[in-house]
Amino acid sequence: MAFELEGNLSIEHAHTRRWVSIIAVVIPVAAFVLLAAWFIRAYIVPPTVAIHSPPMMADAPPPPPAVPKRAMVEAPKPPLPVAVSLPGLAPGRYELVTWNTAQGGVLGRRLIVNPGEFHFTVPVGTDIAVAIARR
Repeated sequence: MAFELEGNLSIEHAHTRRWVSIIAVVIPVAAFVLLAAWFIRAYIVPPTVAIHSPPMMADAPPPPPAVPKRAMVEAPKPPLPVAVSLPGLAPGRYELVTWNTAQGGVLGRRLIVNPGEFHFTVPVGTDIAVAIARR
């Protein structure tokens, strides 16, 4: 049985079968070899860059900053009284709790009776937090 292509190219001839075999084997093998070479070059042995400068030694780390003399000499200042006013707060009994946020402790608790105008004084030396709850 003869299989005919355009131009009367018959695969039955010996030289045609040989060329088809060569092309069918050589092209996939060459593609595989090139792909393997690219993979090895790109991922397994990546190209290196030559650095043409002499090796340098790192300097010792700088000493930690010293505490400024001003911080060592100055004593903490006494707390200043700060007056707080909360208009519009309903009359009643309120508990006032103050916290020292730097040390995380309660500074004091007070019970205050509000006749209509809520005023109180808090000593402030550093950051503080104030909570007001109705009792």
